[in-house]
Amino acid sequence: MPFTTLARPPEPVERRRSWPWFVLAGFLVAGLVAALYVTTGTAAPKPAAVASAAASLPSPKSSAQVKADLINEALAAQGRALLAGDLDAYLTAADPPLHGEFTQRFRSLRALGIAAWTAKVSKMPLGPR
Repeated sequence: MPFTTLARPPEPVERRRSWPWFVLAGFLVAGLVAALYVTTGTAAPKPAAVASAAASLPSPKSSAQVKADLINEALAAQGRALLAGDLDAYLTAADPPLHGEFTQRFRSLRALGIAAWTAKVSKMPLGPR
């Protein structure tokens, strides 16, 4: 019988302990963030600064004002179409049953040779009729 040697178990690999470095790196990052926070002066705003910032904000618009703004935008587009001589664009602001009346108005105003046209909402109606 041939001579056999017993296989020795592999040498244990010594693991490096890297977790202390991760902990140390975490503390360093936290320290840098804290230092940046303190040096940039991002403390809580003073009440006077908050009040002045709130006063500078525009007040919210009422639903009637929002509707008036939308109507004024449509009227401005209609005025540009009138000055450009574009009947189809002029009629987009009008309901289809009113197209005949608006076509007549468009032709009359164009025949007058107007150079400027401004229409704005002066008073919103109270509600549906």
